[in-house]
Amino acid sequence: YIAQNDGAPGEVTRRAATPGTRRVRPMPRVAVHPDPAECSSGTVAKATPMKPLARPPCTIDPGSRGKRCWDGLMVVLIVYSVVSIPLVVGFDLSADRWDGRWWFDAMVDLFFLSDIVISFFTAYAAADGELVRDRRAIARRYAASWFIPDLLSSVPFDTLADLGYCAANGTCGAVEADDLGPALLQFLRFTKLIRLLKLVRFLKLGRAVKRLEEQYDFNPVVFRVVSLLFKTLFTAHFFACAWFFAYTITCYDSAADPALLNEEGCGSNTWVEHYAAKLSDEESAMLRSDAVTQWTTSLYWATATMTTVGYGDIVPHPANVSERVFVVVMQILGILVFGYAIGTILDIASKYNLASKLRREKMGAVERYSRERKLPRAMRRRIRAFYEYYLDRVSVFDVGGVLDEVSSTLRNDLSARLFEELVVDIPFFQSRSDMSFVHPICQELKPFCVAAGEFICRNGVIVMEMYWVRKGTVALCKPRKSRHGPCVVLKEVEDGHCFGAVALLDRTARQDWDAQAKTYCDMLYLSRASLQRLVQIVPGLKKDLKLADSARTLRPNQNHVRSREQQTLQQQQQQQQQQ
Repeated sequence: YIAQNDGAPGEVTRRAATPGTRRVRPMPRVAVHPDPAECSSGTVAKATPMKPLARPPCTIDPGSRGKRCWDGLMVVLIVYSVVSIPLVVGFDLSADRWDGRWWFDAMVDLFFLSDIVISFFTAYAAADGELVRDRRAIARRYAASWFIPDLLSSVPFDTLADLGYCAANGTCGAVEADDLGPALLQFLRFTKLIRLLKLVRFLKLGRAVKRLEEQYDFNPVVFRVVSLLFKTLFTAHFFACAWFFAYTITCYDSAADPALLNEEGCGSNTWVEHYAAKLSDEESAMLRSDAVTQWTTSLYWATATMTTVGYGDIVPHPANVSERVFVVVMQILGILVFGYAIGTILDIASKYNLASKLRREKMGAVERYSRERKLPRAMRRRIRAFYEYYLDRVSVFDVGGVLDEVSSTLRNDLSARLFEELVVDIPFFQSRSDMSFVHPICQELKPFCVAAGEFICRNGVIVMEMYWVRKGTVALCKPRKSRHGPCVVLKEVEDGHCFGAVALLDRTARQDWDAQAKTYCDMLYLSRASLQRLVQIVPGLKKDLKLADSARTLRPNQNHVRSREQQTLQQQQQQQQQQ
């Protein structure tokens, strides 16, 4: 049946669908519950309102304030994890069960597990910039990307193994190493090493910091410097903990010779004992027992190894082959880290002020060209002053290429920001709020400066540019009988006004006046080729420029008029002769 609104308001009549009629699924929020008898008799059934449609499950906006606070908290917890975990493993600083630090670490693990759940509800930006809020799409994307690394780094395998040991033995109290067999000692070492899986959280740090960088607009150079410094310090910290772990691992070696164990129960054929023999009794005792002394000593060795200095005061024990192999591996990794740090520093230094670098290269090329052509010194100074002014006010980057690549909406917004000062200075643009009109014109304008008394254009030359006065005063003068004759001012062009458009739009016209700067002037010029392109793409531009031209009311030079008439007459005579 197909519903038709042929009855009274709020009522629906029904008729049988004819063969070939397409069935249409009704969309209004009303439901009709007809009685079978009414349906067979063709009577009308009353409509009853439907319940509102269920809203889709809520998702989290990645730019919301709560999500930003959560990301900041996760950054702090990640930094805590990547600093504390190597210390716990390398220096055997495990917390006793049920004490304060044990509970704190358990809460940290719980926060990371909660972050996994939150990730399944957090919307993400698609390629077109639109937020995707579909729960299934979010889950598929997260499961295919970061779910496995996050799960491995968040599940507290060490705590679960520790609790499993407690359940198996019926006690969770402190156990002396002498009371444990070789198998349990190996299991204890495994539970310590399994904590290193949590270092995968370091990968999460880059994602969280990147989101914060996008939201808070950090300086990219400062961000890269801080990031490099943190990576270098973390690597040195990790190397230091690994270097001391080479000593502490002998404390759990059940096959070690009891004659080689020191007072702490660890092997004496290690780098710690080899270095302690060079120290006084008090210093060697602190090296064996004080965690801060152990960490600073190990960090000193790691920094010397990473920077390829290697003072030689801390070396592996001559009789310990495993330490020698470990040092070789650390030296290779240290060279890689050192090379990466140097390369990143050079890259930051080269890109720190790329605009100044490009300006210097441009000025150097201009100077070399001037010397190669053996230009006079006064002309070289003028060229240098022009380019210094020009490059200070024009971006050395390809702004036009960027504006051509982005979408039209983004291009208009970007143009409004880039040419904001220009629109304010020139009244010609102030009455036109449409950036699609302003953008192509402003992009073609080129800045230059003119000193007081200098000529901008001369009488009788073919017009190649039109000019805007951004700041200053320009005098339009009568043609002079002699080159150094007095200037008879016809009109003055002041801030924000233009001249030369009428002559430029006439392809056969020559300049009928001199333009001389009365004061120092900031100018803009528009070339003939640029204007021809703009006239084709900007409707009404030709008419608007003629009306805005300050020189349109000036009387043209009669000599030039006669010369153009003579040229036209000669062309007509030549055509008649050819015919």
